[in-house]
Amino acid sequence: MNRCQITLEDAKKYQDLISDQFRKIARSEVMSREDLWQELIRDNKFHMIPQEWLPRIKSIFIGKPIITIEFFRDQVTKQLKTHHYCFMIGVLYELAEGNLIPELTQHSLKITADVLNQEAQSEPNA
Repeated sequence: MNRCQITLEDAKKYQDLISDQFRKIARSEVMSREDLWQELIRDNKFHMIPQEWLPRIKSIFIGKPIITIEFFRDQVTKQLKTHHYCFMIGVLYELAEGNLIPELTQHSLKITADVLNQEAQSEPNA
């Protein structure tokens, strides 16, 4: 497996910003994060995300991660290499109607660029 391009510090910041964004959305909807999560499940907002990932994603959105930061980093790296975007950001972007916290947008773009740049450099024709 290729080594991770995301530092643990970047992964932790990303995780915290994702949680902050979810909290901000819940506040704007005047509901708890748990209630917002339940609404998202009812509305099938996670149809593109494997069901087994939902407890992990919920824990990140709620701000009480049940996975290690290393596992989070590895999963984000794998998802970016495979799909070129992070599913969690897609859901948050839709919920926030495109108004993501600027720091989250910047950090997400930085992480995506770091991973994809490293991936491109490791390709045989690069």
